Amino acid sequence: MLRAICVLAGALTAVNAAAASCSPNALSALPLIPLEAGPVSLRGVVQADTACIQVKLVNPNATWFALAVAPSTNMINSPRNNAVLFSDHNASAALYALQESAPDGVHYQQDQSSLHVVHSSVVNGTVILTYSRPLAAQSPYDVPIVPGAVTIVNWAIGFTTFPDYHDDQGSSRVIFSNTGVALALETTTAAPSTTPSGCIESQVAATLPVRLGDGPLSLQSTVVGTSVCLLVTSSNPKLTWFGFSFAPSTNMINTPTNNAMIFLAKNATVNVFDLRDSAPESVLRHANQSASIRVLQVSATQDKVQYLVERSLKAATATDVSISLDQPTIVNWALGTTDFPDYHDIQGSSRLIFSAGGGVIDADVKPPTCNDALLQPYAAVALTDGQSAPSLLLKYLIVGTSVCLQVRLTNPTVTWFALAVSPTANMINHPTNNALVYNVLNGTAHVYDLKDSAPDAVLLSPVQTNVNVIGSSRVNGVVTLTFERSLAATSPTDVAISSTGPTRINWALGFTTFPDYHDVQGSTEILFNQPTLDTPSCSKDALEGVEPTPLGDGPITLQTTIIGDKVCVQATLNDAKATWFAHAVAPTTNMINKPTNNAVIYQLANASAALYNLEVAAPDGVVYAADQSSLRVIESSVVDGKVVLLYERPLAAVTATDVAISTTGPTNVNWAVGYTTFPDYHDVQGCVDVHFKASATTVQVPPTDISTTSIVPTFTVTIAATTFAIMAILGVIATHAGDFTWANHKRVTTPPTSNHFFADVHQTLSDLKLGEIVVVWLYIASLITVAASVLAQFPGATPTRAWALATGHVSLLSLMFILLPVARGEHWEWLFGISHERLIKYHRWLGRLFVIAAAIHLCLNWSLATYARSYGTQQVIPFYGFLAFLSFASMAILAYETIRRKYFEVFYYYHRVVSILGLVFVLLHAQTIRVAMIVPLVVYGATYIWRARAFFNKYQATIQSHLPGTIVLTLPSTRQTKKWAATMNPCSFFWVNVPSISRLEWHPFSAIVTPDGQSIAFCIKSLQPNTFADQVVAQGKANLVSMTLYVGGPYGKPSVNFTKYDEVILITGGIGVTPMLSLVNQLPHTLPQHTSQEDASIQAVSSINIQFHWVVRSPEELLTAESLMFAAPFPDIVSPRFYVDGASFKTDGSITSNVSGLAVAYTSGRPNLDKIFNAEAYLGKRVCVLVCGPPGLARNVQTYAHNAGFDFHKEVFEY
Repeated sequence: MLRAICVLAGALTAVNAAAASCSPNALSALPLIPLEAGPVSLRGVVQADTACIQVKLVNPNATWFALAVAPSTNMINSPRNNAVLFSDHNASAALYALQESAPDGVHYQQDQSSLHVVHSSVVNGTVILTYSRPLAAQSPYDVPIVPGAVTIVNWAIGFTTFPDYHDDQGSSRVIFSNTGVALALETTTAAPSTTPSGCIESQVAATLPVRLGDGPLSLQSTVVGTSVCLLVTSSNPKLTWFGFSFAPSTNMINTPTNNAMIFLAKNATVNVFDLRDSAPESVLRHANQSASIRVLQVSATQDKVQYLVERSLKAATATDVSISLDQPTIVNWALGTTDFPDYHDIQGSSRLIFSAGGGVIDADVKPPTCNDALLQPYAAVALTDGQSAPSLLLKYLIVGTSVCLQVRLTNPTVTWFALAVSPTANMINHPTNNALVYNVLNGTAHVYDLKDSAPDAVLLSPVQTNVNVIGSSRVNGVVTLTFERSLAATSPTDVAISSTGPTRINWALGFTTFPDYHDVQGSTEILFNQPTLDTPSCSKDALEGVEPTPLGDGPITLQTTIIGDKVCVQATLNDAKATWFAHAVAPTTNMINKPTNNAVIYQLANASAALYNLEVAAPDGVVYAADQSSLRVIESSVVDGKVVLLYERPLAAVTATDVAISTTGPTNVNWAVGYTTFPDYHDVQGCVDVHFKASATTVQVPPTDISTTSIVPTFTVTIAATTFAIMAILGVIATHAGDFTWANHKRVTTPPTSNHFFADVHQTLSDLKLGEIVVVWLYIASLITVAASVLAQFPGATPTRAWALATGHVSLLSLMFILLPVARGEHWEWLFGISHERLIKYHRWLGRLFVIAAAIHLCLNWSLATYARSYGTQQVIPFYGFLAFLSFASMAILAYETIRRKYFEVFYYYHRVVSILGLVFVLLHAQTIRVAMIVPLVVYGATYIWRARAFFNKYQATIQSHLPGTIVLTLPSTRQTKKWAATMNPCSFFWVNVPSISRLEWHPFSAIVTPDGQSIAFCIKSLQPNTFADQVVAQGKANLVSMTLYVGGPYGKPSVNFTKYDEVILITGGIGVTPMLSLVNQLPHTLPQHTSQEDASIQAVSSINIQFHWVVRSPEELLTAESLMFAAPFPDIVSPRFYVDGASFKTDGSITSNVSGLAVAYTSGRPNLDKIFNAEAYLGKRVCVLVCGPPGLARNVQTYAHNAGFDFHKEVFEY
């Protein structure tokens, strides 16, 4: 055993030693050998009895690749062999046995000892894997590598998740040796040379590229010994293939046959093909791929494709063509967008001169004599159709036998423009003439023959050498194209340019993708031999002696002087933090005006100045002006953070967004400075009045510096205050100034009779009184008024901006009202005759309206949602508004009835906490909100402080339990409880806290006046497990003595005054008996025994009859609160009727009270509502109806009361 361990340790030491000598650095000096027809390349070296191998895959689409040393070029062999498989998914390599060709036939090899992974990397779609393996076969699936002999290497790659079928594969014959790896030649078994290439990519890339014709291909070159290094680049990454050939003529097909180097995008490889004929099937792969070229590097990105090859100058195969040094060599090129082999889409030919000293030039392109500097002193001619502002400006100068031209496009929405030297003013002529077309989208210029007016008749000219493009640029939406062409016609479609008389120039431009019909076009005649010098009158010398005038307290100063009909301006900025600054001649002190004005904006990032139209206060509303003709920049400089901009502009308004400068009075100049990347909101701004004079002084009168944008006033707060005042006045009148039955008791409609789709809406309407409808309509009117007032205050805003402001103020109006219904207190009873629990529905409605309006407001301002600085005429900070919306919207979700009922505690505490956060965020959102919320917050805060008395109302309540799941908590008789029993409104409720359960939870329960009128009690029934009521009942059952309570109240007031009715009908179901029982117990102690002459409407106790109907499911439920109901006989004015509606109780009966010992009779079934609500039985009487119970019972009773014309009150808790 010890000997075996020693042998194993020795073997492991040998493997580790071999692995240690195999590394990426050890292989870096060796050339990468591309495996034939694929994106996989290989290099390696034999080290003792192991092979050190590095595999490189260049294909960003590949998800895995495999490399196999195999006995044949077949993937599957017998006996079976293995493959090294690398997966991008986990960047790991392992041996897999190739059992079958199906994916499930590729099995992970249990014995991995013959593979030692040294290093792997995956960077930008390029995978490099370095590993070592024994030369000999170590496992049953290994195939040995014999140094100096041909080894078959199969490869495969896949674009889907492994295991799956490969998407591309191939096979190569290579030879491993102690000097490297080389491809095996077809004609010999000897190892080819592995001499490292002399081509260095950085040196080749440093040479100037030469473009092949008008296509996307370019060449760079150096010469190393007897070879030429070629760096080939395609600027069109969408091509499926492209190629070029060294040829004996400009024909693609020649005799004898020549070959071409073709790049295949499918597998990112470069291959040599013999061009035997023009048909695709006659383009044949060359038998010896390495005889004349050596592919050194291939890269493919989203922007370009590039590869580096080494080729011998001399012809090394029968289809090679030699490359001449310092003499023209014909290079033909072609490209395609379909699968290779196929016919090309575009092709061309160039004559290139490869220099022995390095570099390559186009033999047919003369060095340019035309450049931008040459044209700088000359004035531009505006090409206009006479209707719209000119978008094209043309400069020109004859230089020898050529003319130098510069076209400037100032409209950033134009996608292409064309310029044609033409025999007539017609676009289409006979014979055909051509036009130079510049495609703005891809920045290319080509000559097109104008065969006809249809887009498909505008054809790329076969001759492109008649125009020499010097350069093109696009800065801030302005395109500049400089080119040169001969005066004479050098191609069949050229028209000569006259050097003595006028020449006709036609032009066109389009807003769609070229080729397409033009959108604007025109024609003009130009005297090319008479260019006009453009000498500016504005200069620093003209401003010498002019004192700089500061713009308010800001960092900008101006020096100005009037010269003729223009003003010369030098603006200086002294602010090292600034990234841009702007100043505008404006009609008002507002940055945004109607009609729109422009501003001169200077950006330090590119040291450029341009006119921008100030359309909206948002960054995307500052738009580059299509017409820049009123601004002429003379010079600018940025030195040590100090910016100096010298420019000239007309005194008059010459563009649609210019504002004229006064020469007799002050002119308003607004300014702004920003510290972030333009376009963005300004950090500092202001405005001043400036006198522009033709003298050595510039007068500022008087300085009106504004450090922040002027706030435009709105009237939302005034409208809200007015609306609430009208509501309150009408409420007081309806409550205290008379019997407004139509307002206080008349309902909009009857309740629904079935659970149809709109039953909830129907029920809501049936619960609304006409007086409440008046309040709702007043609020709707206020919403419309607010929206209209906001739109009127911002007449110049864009529709998006206007509605964003309107929805913001509508949501603010809702927010102002939303706190009022939850500000509990008796003030609502005095104002409107109802208590706050009746107003909860308005709180919910206002909340939904607020969230909807805020959501629309956010959508319209979505681009600004995370902006965290104050801006605009309303001085808002959008980010705080966004946080406020998240807070309130999440509250609205939890307030959804199903969620609220099921998870009340979660809803309640989330509501309490997040509402505070939401209010803080919304107050930080805007100054207007802070002003608007003062009164609502003060009212809510005052009532909250008043309600805090509940923390001092502590009682030790006695506990009684008459039924399972129900307890009665009775407060001791004290001065306070006696007062409550005598003075609280019928059907009142208290907020109750049980500290032994939770010191935070407060829940509403109806208060029941005890039969003796000396105190109040609460009857609590557990309806669902794990609720607050269930916990109170459970604790009370366990205690059965007393329980500590805190109570806050009383709250609640019924909408009917019982003392003003002859007949009071009480109908209750289940635990809904509690408010009615309190009324029954309280009335005998509070009603006067005789009528009062002061208020004849109040009935004497003997003249009121109370019908008390109670429905339960079982007789035992009649004893739910028997200590409060049966401890004393009912008053004479009360006629009790009890009903048992359970399925098991079909006959009338009775149950004995444990308190009184008397039998309590009941009737089987439900109350006979037809009999109870027989109007004929109440002729001449005033009748009111109260109901509290299940929704179905309440709906039926409400329907009967509505049909009978009785005043109605429904006791519900909608929390």
